[in-house]
Amino acid sequence: MESGDEWVTVTIDRTRLAHYRGTEMYDLLKQAGTIRLRLVNFKLDGGACGCVATNLDKSEFSTDDIAHIYSMRWGIETAFDMLKNHLEMENFTGTKSVLIEQDIFACVYLCNLVQDMIADAQADYDSSDKPPGKHKTAINRAFAVGVMKDDLIKALLEPDRDKKEEIFSKMVAEIQNHVLPVRPGRHFKRNKGLLASKFSNSHKRCF
Repeated sequence: MESGDEWVTVTIDRTRLAHYRGTEMYDLLKQAGTIRLRLVNFKLDGGACGCVATNLDKSEFSTDDIAHIYSMRWGIETAFDMLKNHLEMENFTGTKSVLIEQDIFACVYLCNLVQDMIADAQADYDSSDKPPGKHKTAINRAFAVGVMKDDLIKALLEPDRDKKEEIFSKMVAEIQNHVLPVRPGRHFKRNKGLLASKFSNSHKRCF
């Protein structure tokens, strides 16, 4: 690339095609031969360089526009962090496709449930009369997942509707009491290890 924002043509060679062998995309990519993409480089808050591949035209979206749109994805990235690290979505209970799909659907359900509880707890905390601190505060997401792991089964198995709602209300109240300061511009170095060894196929951890 000669600049930080330009269109490039990517050739779909054998090596790239090999990743899609046996899928519907294989024939489509083989027939296309090339893909035209716009590569946009920009600075992140921490000083690192971000690079985005897109098909959005420069006449509609400038480099700054692309950087702003990318920053709006932060909520999606934190959701993936919860799925993969806190709820351990990739810690599958088997290798068959039906078991993997079952684990993914269950994990997404749990993620949506804990996000709802976090939203309720955050709303209650923001509307409380607690004195504001130096930084904006947010619910501790890791603690929220821990609360759900401890009490969710109890709530789901409770036959009485009023008692069930009481359990969920107590979970939200407990989550509300654990908040963290949000410090702008704070970043940590990302360590990339051997992803293949993150979860064992012979030792499954129970939720």
